[in-house]
Amino acid sequence: MEAFRRQLFAEESFAQMVDLVESFFSQMVMPDPLSYKLAMDACQLIYSSDGTVTVKELVDHFGVSRQRLNREFRSSTKYNLKEFSMLVKVRALMTYRQQDPHISLTDLAHRFGYYDQSHFIQDIRRASGVSPRVLFSMTNFVKEQWPRA
Repeated sequence: MEAFRRQLFAEESFAQMVDLVESFFSQMVMPDPLSYKLAMDACQLIYSSDGTVTVKELVDHFGVSRQRLNREFRSSTKYNLKEFSMLVKVRALMTYRQQDPHISLTDLAHRFGYYDQSHFIQDIRRASGVSPRVLFSMTNFVKEQWPRA
């Protein structure tokens, strides 16, 4: 990939760059959609549940073993099911909190299926790098985490 990038930016004209990119992509072998259908369907179910669906519910829904589902999911997404679900859940609860800034952290945790405070805090820290209190005290998390130089 690095050699392709160097070659791309060594071209003299934009037209030559376009030709190089088209050639590169025409040589790529795309995976068969059936090879990632299970993972794609699992992603859709996880997103539609805001990350609150359990691995057992996914296994029951798709009628495959936990190992097969996790293996195919990881192969397609580079995440395991629990990790991906947690990230989707944290994203959803951040969006929910943005829409309802007066909801307490306890109510927010319960709304997204957390029944112990430590699990809620641990997931927020894992996804954002900061505690829930710090995260939700920021007016713009992304802007405050990555300020412009």
